Amino acid sequence: MLDSNTFVILVWLFFLVASSTAALRLLTRQNIMAEPYDNALSLLSLLTFFMACIINTFLSLLYFRPAQHSSRISASLPPSFFKLQFGSTILQVTCIWLAKLSLLASYHRLSSTFRPLKRAWYLILWMLIMAYASSVIGYPFAEPTCSYSMVYMKELSSVLIYMYRMF
Repeated sequence: MLDSNTFVILVWLFFLVASSTAALRLLTRQNIMAEPYDNALSLLSLLTFFMACIINTFLSLLYFRPAQHSSRISASLPPSFFKLQFGSTILQVTCIWLAKLSLLASYHRLSSTFRPLKRAWYLILWMLIMAYASSVIGYPFAEPTCSYSMVYMKELSSVLIYMYRMF
């Protein structure tokens, strides 16, 4: 298991790699404003990753515990830890799906002239949005330590749980 300092170093190292590749992507483009949506989504993804890195650093430095049994960990941590963990996970999931949406936006230029490809692009876009929604909504069901599962349990139907498992 990683200690707290190694985890923080790895989190920020991955952010450094992500931000440098995003900067290289923008610097190598001929015309940045030709297709602004994929650039904006890429930078928004980087921003959500930055916020998740801040929360993960905060969690690691304040609430780090040596390896214990999972039931003892969840019993000894305050509820604020789980709220921060929930926010961090939602930001990380959003970061990943924004990066996917950015790639899909860059492929939109390829599908603009060919009608069947354009229909496939819209179908993939719809599936991407539904998969993101199901992963955000279904997170409390997948994570046993999430304290928000009872709130979500009352509001969700079995169809949304099925969508989460499917995607």
